[in-house]
Amino acid sequence: MKPIIYLLLFMLPAAVSGQEKGIQFRHFESWDQVLTQAKKEQKFIFVDVYTTWCVPCKMMSMEIFPREDVGTFMNKNFISIKVQMDSSKSDPPGIKQWYADAAKIKALYNIRNYPTLLYFDPAGNQVHRTVGQSGADEFIQNSADALDSNTQYLTMLKKANSGENLSPDFLKALTIGAWKASEREKSKFYARQYLSLVDDQQLLSEEGINFVTIHTERTTDPGFQFFLRNKQKIDSIKGEGTAFSTINWYMSKDVEDLVSINPTRPDWTKIYKDIKGRFPHYADELIIKRKIKYYTDRRDWAKVDRNVYLLIPEYGRMLTANELNGYAYNVFLNCNEVSYLKNALQWTSIMRSKEKDHSILFTRASLLYKLGRAKEAIGIIEQIIASSADQDLSGMEELLKMMQNGKKTWIEN
Repeated sequence: MKPIIYLLLFMLPAAVSGQEKGIQFRHFESWDQVLTQAKKEQKFIFVDVYTTWCVPCKMMSMEIFPREDVGTFMNKNFISIKVQMDSSKSDPPGIKQWYADAAKIKALYNIRNYPTLLYFDPAGNQVHRTVGQSGADEFIQNSADALDSNTQYLTMLKKANSGENLSPDFLKALTIGAWKASEREKSKFYARQYLSLVDDQQLLSEEGINFVTIHTERTTDPGFQFFLRNKQKIDSIKGEGTAFSTINWYMSKDVEDLVSINPTRPDWTKIYKDIKGRFPHYADELIIKRKIKYYTDRRDWAKVDRNVYLLIPEYGRMLTANELNGYAYNVFLNCNEVSYLKNALQWTSIMRSKEKDHSILFTRASLLYKLGRAKEAIGIIEQIIASSADQDLSGMEELLKMMQNGKKTWIEN
């Protein structure tokens, strides 16, 4: 019997590994052998390109690839293999055997990020790729896209380069494909084309707004003007404040560019004049907030204090609770001057009257404790714990013990 068993094992084109219900990753001696087997079986090829140090790669291997629904789809439609891109002395022989092919794959298919997931047709032509971690449903959909010539990213790219007139739907799909492949310049290029062909009404949905947000990076991109034109409509779909915070984010990048010209001594007058000329309704907020960050980094608490007070009259419009809470907590962590700690405590009173948020109460308790008002601080922490019985409060309980024992809850700089 033994000779027969050995013969059967020898005749197998590749061994199969993996969990029974998940993707069955097969082992081949070379890339050429994979291509030969794909032609023989007339199956597409899926390649998980990974490194041993890549955390998202490990998450895919532990949480997505072993799933039964993922395995059912992939095993039916693909020959699946793994290719390791880094190397170490402890690599097993099967990994070392692939070093040369791994180097060729990295160069030929421009592998820069991990995990990169490559898809090939049965003839060995790359037709699709995605980069990065995804959930199970998204991974299955991405893999299904690889089987259809209408949704294969590289097939669509060839069509786009052929000079054909492209429909808005095609350009949208191509933009998303380029984004998933981590080809940002291409996604930006095709997003511009798509946005030039559709009107605002076609974009005013949750999906449309998300698309514009993802594919807008700067104030010079067309998506920025879409947000300026449709602030109220966007807020009605995505929630109050969405348009403002998004617009603010794009404009803050322009401020950052100007600060970076001389980051140690910014010319605030010149920067303000530039931003005021382009965004007159937003310049005050943008510059004051950037000054707060600048002076916080330099621990100039007098100027931090002064600039925060310039913003407080705009609380609820230019200044959010999260922002003011962040300013107050930074003072707690890094400042020991009583006058500024007391002012930060006043900021939490402003928020407390309008917001019900444990993070604000936590900041208030921290400031009270640092100011020597331990009994009040402990009472607030006990209140937080009592109202959050269904949450993991181990960190909060440890903080309570530190306060009860008179220990510092901050690190001295």
